[in-house]
Order: sequence, then C-alpha cells, then structure tokens
Amino acid sequence: MRRVAAHQAPTPPTAGPCWAAGPGGTPRRRGRSGGERTAELQVTRRDRQDGGVKIGCDDRIRAGGEVVLGGNDAACAHLALGVESASSRAVLAAGTSAALRTTTDAFHDHPELFCLTMGPGCGYLLGSAFSNMGNALGWLSDQLGIPFSALIPRGLSTARRGRLPLALPYWYGERSPWWRDGVTGGWLSVQASHTVDDLLGAVWLSWAAGFSRALSRLNETAGPVTEICSGSALLNTPGLAQWLADALGISVLVEPWDASLMGALSLALGSAPRQTEPARICRPKDPVLKERTEAARKALDQIMPGLLAGWPGGPKPGPKPRPQS
Repeated sequence: MRRVAAHQAPTPPTAGPCWAAGPGGTPRRRGRSGGERTAELQVTRRDRQDGGVKIGCDDRIRAGGEVVLGGNDAACAHLALGVESASSRAVLAAGTSAALRTTTDAFHDHPELFCLTMGPGCGYLLGSAFSNMGNALGWLSDQLGIPFSALIPRGLSTARRGRLPLALPYWYGERSPWWRDGVTGGWLSVQASHTVDDLLGAVWLSWAAGFSRALSRLNETAGPVTEICSGSALLNTPGLAQWLADALGISVLVEPWDASLMGALSLALGSAPRQTEPARICRPKDPVLKERTEAARKALDQIMPGLLAGWPGGPKPGPKPRPQS
C-alpha cells in the first residue's frame, strides 16, 4: 500500500501493500528493484469540503493528512495479521458481510472465488465472500423481536443440537458461491415443533456450511489451509470463534482487535501499534458440530442449483456436448 498527502488526488500505477511512504512522506516502493516511483495527484474544487477531501459519503480526511492508495480493508487485515504473502493461513471476516480469504503468489480464475491484487510483486487475495451476516442478523433481530446480543448465543447453542429446518440465509442476495444478487432467503422443512431458536440455529448452521464450502475451494485452489485467523472484532463475541473452530474442524486464532482497523493504523503510523492483549487459539473440540455442518452444506449444494435454475436470471443451459467420433 502507499500513503500520500490528502491535498493530492490519486492517479497512481497499480499499488498494494508493498507501497509505503518514504522520507518526508514521499510515496515510494518498498524492497523492490526499479527504484522509487512517485505520483503527482490532483483534487478538483468539487472534491474539497471544509478544507479536506471527501471520502465516500460522510468521511473526510483533513488536508495535510495521508490517504492509503491500493488494497482495501481485506488487505489491511492481512497486513495486520501477517498474512501478506503465500501462506497456509486464511483470514475469516464476519461483519455486515462475511468472507474467508487467503493469499497466493499467482492469480487464480475460479468461478466461486474472487482474486484481487495486493500490489506489484505482493501476490493476490483469494477468497469467498457472503453478502449476508451482520445485516441478516439485524433483520432477524428486528423481525423476531430478539436483542442483537442474544441472537448469537441462542443461535449457536441451538445449532449444536436437535433436528433443524434448512435455512437459505440469503436475505440480501449472495456473492460466493452462487453469485446471484436476486436470490432470496427463507427456511425449508419447517415443522410445527420448531421454535424461533431453531430458526436461528438453522441460519448459523447454513453460514457455517458456507464457510466450509469456501474452505474446501481454497484448499483445492491454493493448497491446504492449516489455521484461520480472526479478521473481525465480532469473532471476540463469547463462543463464536470456538463454534467456528468446531464447525470447520480447524483452529481459529483470535486477536482482541479488528484486523482491518489495525492494519490501517499500522500504515498511518508507519509501524504496528503496541498490543496489550495476547491472541488466543480456539481448537476444534466438537466433531459432531462438524458433521452437522457438512450435512447442511451437502443439503444446500443439492438444492440451490435447482432453485436457481427455476428463477428469473438463473443459470442458462450450457452448450450441448459435441458427439464423440
């Protein structure tokens, strides 16, 4: 990534985490041959508000501050967690959306995964992203009348036991693996004996199934993942990281801070902020939850292609196979 003064506007070459500020704040490329690269930047009068540069809709960076060029919040998280180059570690994010990512040296074109550059010579972010997580939890909280803080423990507890309905957790469309922004959510096989907590547990189990499918695709494409790092502060919620470790059958390393924010601070300060709390590791303890997760994944894998094929905008029939000579 690269840092430049906020009174400038970006017109850089492709940049990523191997960019940093040189002496006097001059943008320069770290540790690569070819010398330093600098970029002259401009800001139109329309972009200036109250002496700063408007970023997005609401945020402003005061003139004289610094803006990071290249990368995104995911790249910042990988920077903070030390997962910047090809690694057997993956980063799990759980916020408004959710994702599971790793880094690779080479670009991969996979129908279920995204692949984003980390900058010249810095590799690629390879991962799977889910459109529904915190936003769907907010909807469930509003519609079911359950405080947001209670949704997680009640759902996680129920997901470990009993015969649950099958949840299609796509309230806000979906990215990977189905890539359909018009797909909708709901529950199948609901019985009169099912409770609100059963509906919550089914949603959590389906989310775990999505992460499981993503983990399998990363293993197949980039090599085996041996450990998952927490990339979101939400995973500090009691019980959530352990639940994911059990559901996926893999250790989860939990940091006491939000990785994307910490990576951005590291870039802004020029060094990593001092940490006051150690990370903790959640190791798999409950093989039954992994079995339940795999069963939910298998059910979703079987039902979703048929549902998508029957919806407007669903997949079109592929070309007919050529006759064999």
